[in-house]
Amino acid sequence: MIERGSGNLSPEAERATRIATGHSEGMLVAFANIYADLAEAIIAKKQGRAPHPLACHYPTAVDGLRSIAAIGAAVDSARNGGAWTDARPPSLR
Repeated sequence: MIERGSGNLSPEAERATRIATGHSEGMLVAFANIYADLAEAIIAKKQGRAPHPLACHYPTAVDGLRSIAAIGAAVDSARNGGAWTDARPPSLR
């Protein structure tokens, strides 16, 4: 039996929870949640309305920029013997 959630979740977590914790399909469901929230934001904009408030937690371009900068900083740090490296994107420093 597959159950949804585990009780006592925030509204945001409850909305994003479709299957039990640790289920092998979790990664696919996580991406499906992102796509569904992004679709809600696009449809709401086209309809001239505000998106559902719980559908506004998808990653943005800035989130992607920060992720790539963190990977680059990790590589630079490794090349420099583990030296501290600023992981912020240059445009956000």
